[in-house]
Amino acid sequence: GQLIGRCNIYRGDPRSSAVSSYTLLDEAGQTANCGIELVVIETPPSQAGGTAVAAPVVPPILAEIQAASAAPDPNSNVVRVKILSASSLINKDTGIMGDYSDPFVRLKMGKQEFQTPTISDNLNPVWTVGNDFTFVVGDKDGELELEVFNENYIRNDSLGSTSVALFTLPPGEWIRRRDPLKNGKDGCLEYEIRFDRARGGSSAAACQPA
Repeated sequence: GQLIGRCNIYRGDPRSSAVSSYTLLDEAGQTANCGIELVVIETPPSQAGGTAVAAPVVPPILAEIQAASAAPDPNSNVVRVKILSASSLINKDTGIMGDYSDPFVRLKMGKQEFQTPTISDNLNPVWTVGNDFTFVVGDKDGELELEVFNENYIRNDSLGSTSVALFTLPPGEWIRRRDPLKNGKDGCLEYEIRFDRARGGSSAAACQPA
């Protein structure tokens, strides 16, 4: 078959033990405009000294993946987000020979957290895959947090952040926003967001500020 893309995953990379997004590269080492989400699960060698044998159980982390990808309960309020692009991001890398920030966006609401694939060496990234997310709005959820990071093996650098108060979103309507990034100098994040009430028109009072 034809190669779509490849990526290298290092055991020392702290992301490998959790569900993380990786950008795929083509044969020339350039971004293939697609990505993959995966988690590395190591199976220890058998006690008899033979080769490693996969355990016939579903690891807990895979159960979490399945739960996260399940359709939201129609009786819950939900917020849908589509990350589109960022612009004029800070360069946290060397800038030598095209070495620029490798941005991804992390989205957080309450205990729910998602992130986009990483786009390598790009201060004006555009996301076209792995950029749609759905949050179930809990009683105490009042804000969506979005933060752009520069991906590193040891520690990711923040390139700026923004947030959305849920009570400001009109129900059932897609809103396109272009927010300046706090502590991001001239950086901006562009995305679409929509709030949908639960079936039956339950109140969004939980999103109202105290």
